[in-house]
Amino acid sequence: MKPDQRVTNMFKISSKPTVSRTQYLVIGSLLAMVFLLIDILLPMGVAGGELYVILVLIGLLSRERDLIVWAAAVGTVLTLVGLTYSLPVETLWTLVVNRLLAILMIALTAFLCLLQIRSSQKLFEARDRLAAGLREHSNRLKEANEMIHQESAIIQLQKDIAVSSNQNKPFEESMRYSLRRVCR
Repeated sequence: MKPDQRVTNMFKISSKPTVSRTQYLVIGSLLAMVFLLIDILLPMGVAGGELYVILVLIGLLSRERDLIVWAAAVGTVLTLVGLTYSLPVETLWTLVVNRLLAILMIALTAFLCLLQIRSSQKLFEARDRLAAGLREHSNRLKEANEMIHQESAIIQLQKDIAVSSNQNKPFEESMRYSLRRVCR
C-alpha cells in the first residue's frame, strides 16, 4: 500500500449516512403514527409527547439539517394533536405544563442535534484539510528523499573517481575508468 493510500484510509470515516433520505422519511412517518396512537391512548397525565423526540434523533441519524427541523415541527404539531384527542384530565394546568415540557424537549433536542451536525461538518472539513496536508507533506518528503539519493550517488561517484585517481595507475586508465563511471 502506498503512503498516500495509508493516509487516506487512516481518516476514512463516512460523512454520509448509509440509509437513504426516503428510508428515514418512511421510518420517521411510521414512528410518528405509532407515537400519536400511543399518545392518544395514554391518559393525559402521562408524558406521551416526549416520544416525538425520537423523530428528531432519527433526523440526526440522517445528518440532514432540514430533516431535523421537519421532525421537530412534526413532533410539535403531533404533541398538540395528541392533546386534543387524549383522554380527559382533571386539571388543565397539568395538561398544559406536560405538553409545554414535551414541546420544550423537542425544541431543545432539535437545537442540540443541529449543533451536532454543524460540529460534525467542521470535523469532517478539518479531517479533509489534515489529510490534504499530510499528502502534501508526504510528497515533499518523497522529493527530498529522491534528492538525497541523487546527491548520495554523486558523492559515491566522486569518491570512486578520487580513489581511482589516487591509485598508481596510468593517467589514461584512470581517465577511462572515470569516464565509464560518469557515463553509466
